[in-house]
Amino acid sequence: MKNWSVSEAKARLSELLGKVRRAPQVIENRGEEIAVVISIAEYERLRERDQEPVETPMQKWLAHVEVLKAGRDLSFDVPDRRVDDAHRQVDFGDDD
Repeated sequence: MKNWSVSEAKARLSELLGKVRRAPQVIENRGEEIAVVISIAEYERLRERDQEPVETPMQKWLAHVEVLKAGRDLSFDVPDRRVDDAHRQVDFGDDD
C-alpha cells in the first residue's frame, strides 16, 4: 500500500486506480491521511457485511438459554415485563 499526496493522486489517477485493484490506497493532505480509495469489490463486500443483522448480547444469551432448556430438563421463564417492586416493604432489621 502506498500513500499518495492529493496532487500526486490527481496527476497519476490512472495509476492510483490500477493499484486499488490490489490494495486500498491512502490519500494524504499535508501529511495527514484524509481518505482511502478502495475497489468496488471491496466496497460491495463491506456493504454486504454492514447489512447483515447483528445479534445483541441479550439475543445471544436467550438463544443459549433455549439450547440449555432443550438439552436438559430445565425450567426457566423469562418474564414478558418487569414487576413493579418500587412500593414493597423492606425490613432492614433496625426497628426495636
